Amino acid sequence: MASRPPGDTFGPAPVNGTRKHVVTSSAPTREWANSTLVTTAAHDYVTALKQGSGGDIGVHGSIELARSLLRAGLVDELRLVVAPSVVGHGRRVFEGDDVQSWKLLEVGRGKNGTLFLDYSR
Repeated sequence: MASRPPGDTFGPAPVNGTRKHVVTSSAPTREWANSTLVTTAAHDYVTALKQGSGGDIGVHGSIELARSLLRAGLVDELRLVVAPSVVGHGRRVFEGDDVQSWKLLEVGRGKNGTLFLDYSR
């Protein structure tokens, strides 16, 4: 198990400096550095992004968007973060007939017991 240094991909500095494409059901109330509001269908927008010359595309904070991109076959790699707490309920990434096979690439562990799981198709 590899250990990931704290703050290597999270926190304000990496997020604010990264190009962001915002998919939302409501109008944003303020500007965010380096962001573009997506005004077309998410599947079409992500398909166009994947055909361009850019880096990785990440989805943060929207399980519905992640699910729709998974169902559409637009996800090549999953990077899941598992926190060391049990709440007894929650929403699943895969539900119902969403059976997919993924290959485990790497497992990392944070100091507080958080697991970082990287999968590919």
